[in-house]
Amino acid sequence: MRRILIDKRIKDMAADYVKDIQTVVGDVEACLRNLTEELKKQTTKIYVCTADNVNRYKGDEYQSVSKYVGKIAGHYDEINNLLPSQYDGVMSEIDGELGTIKVDEVLVKLRGKKKQPLYELIVDIMGYNKVRKEVLPQYVNKLEIKTCVYCNAQFAITTLIEDVREKIMLGKPGRPKKAIVIPRLGGYYEMDHNKPKSKYPYLCTNFYNLQPCCSSCNKRKLTRDLPFSIYYEEGDPDPAPLRFAISPQDVIDFHTKGKCKGIKPYLCDEANPTKRVRARKNGTLAERFNYIFDIDKIYAEHEDEVEELLWRNRIYTHGIVSATSSQFKDLQIEDFDFGRYILGTYPNREDALKRPLTAMKQDIWKQVKKDE
Repeated sequence: MRRILIDKRIKDMAADYVKDIQTVVGDVEACLRNLTEELKKQTTKIYVCTADNVNRYKGDEYQSVSKYVGKIAGHYDEINNLLPSQYDGVMSEIDGELGTIKVDEVLVKLRGKKKQPLYELIVDIMGYNKVRKEVLPQYVNKLEIKTCVYCNAQFAITTLIEDVREKIMLGKPGRPKKAIVIPRLGGYYEMDHNKPKSKYPYLCTNFYNLQPCCSSCNKRKLTRDLPFSIYYEEGDPDPAPLRFAISPQDVIDFHTKGKCKGIKPYLCDEANPTKRVRARKNGTLAERFNYIFDIDKIYAEHEDEVEELLWRNRIYTHGIVSATSSQFKDLQIEDFDFGRYILGTYPNREDALKRPLTAMKQDIWKQVKKDE
C-alpha cells in the first residue's frame, strides 16, 4: 500500500546487498555460461510446452535458448541492483532471444539429469533460495518492513535466530584470536517477486523485485501482473496511488450524530479518494487489488478498529490535545510521540509498513480531520 522512495540510502543498501549475495551464491556468471554451452549439445533435449501442444520437441530452438541464457550471463553484473526504470530495456534484450517462445514454456533435459523447467534451472543457478534465507532478512530488517506490503493487514516479522560466535585472527601473526558475534536473522514472511520468477528468472534476486508479504497475498498473486511495487523513483507520477476511506455519508453521520459503529473501510484509487470500487481483473489499481487480494473483504472485518479511531477523534478535541500534550511533556517519557499515542499507531506515512492496519488508520484519520 505504501511505497519506498529509492533515494541514496536505498541505492547504497542495494549495492551492499549485491556484495553480500556474492558471498553465498558463488560464481553465478560462470555457471550461466556453462549452462549456455550445455544447451548447445546434441545430448541436451529441449521441449516447448504450450496449451495446445504439450512436450513438443523443438530441435531448432537450441540456439535461441542458449543465446537467452548467454544474455543473462552477460548482464549478470548489473542485474541484481537494476533499478525498476531499467527493467524494460534489459527484459526486452534478454527475452528477445526467445522470439515468440515464453521461458515458462521451455523444459530442458540435460544429459544424466531429469527434465525440468528452464526458469527453475536459472533460478537455482542464481541461488535464490540461499539469498532468501541468508541475505534478505537483514535487509528487510534494515528497511523496517514489518507488514505485508500488499494488504498491510498481516505481520511480516524478521527475528534474531541466534548470535553466531566465530573466532578470527586479528592484527599481526601470533596475536590471539578474538571472538566476534555475527547475528543470524530469520524472516517470518514470504517473498513475492514483483516480476514473477517464472517469467523473468534473471530478476529472481534483484533487490527491487523482492517484496515481503504474507502467505495469503503471495498465494493469491502467484504470477499475476500487478502494476504496483513498494519502490518508486524520483519523478514517479504516482508515488502514492492507493488510499483507504470511509463513505462520505459515514463521515457526516459521525460529525452530526456521533455514529461510530459498523463503519467499514475500503480501498480507493488516489484519483478518486473516496469512491468505492469493485473487484476487477483489468481495472484500476484499487480494483485489481480487490480482485487479487480481497482487500475490502479483509478490512470489513476491522470495523472495530475504525470505531476506536473515531472515538479517539471525538475525545481528543483541539483543547484536550493541547492540554494533554503539555502534561505529557512533564512526564519526560523517552522518545514519546503524542501523535502516535492518539492514533494508536505510527502517524507518519513513511512508517506505515512498521505495523499492520497503519495505512488504513492514517488515511481515515486524515479524512475525518479534513472534514471537521
